[in-house]
Amino acid sequence: MVSHRQKRVWKYIEEGSLLKLKSYLKKHRDVELNFSQGRRQRSPLHLACCLGDDAVLRLLLKHGAQVLLKDRKGDTALHTAAGRALKHGKTAYDDLVVP
Repeated sequence: MVSHRQKRVWKYIEEGSLLKLKSYLKKHRDVELNFSQGRRQRSPLHLACCLGDDAVLRLLLKHGAQVLLKDRKGDTALHTAAGRALKHGKTAYDDLVVP
């Protein structure tokens, strides 16, 4: 079951509200970021990768988001990021490995 705080985190990620998310995580340090929700059972890290929001991605990692969580299809957030990069005509190596 996803808590009210987790729903708030998800909402801020969907909106791309980095400053709100940063402030919320600072205030609620105990919020668990390693949860899944939705039809695809994606984590907040999956969502950030799907949206291509690298600032939110870095913030989630800083606050303990696990990179090895898998969605319903068995994909990690890295799979999601690579798929997004390829879909938008970018090379996964240049976008994901070089930086």
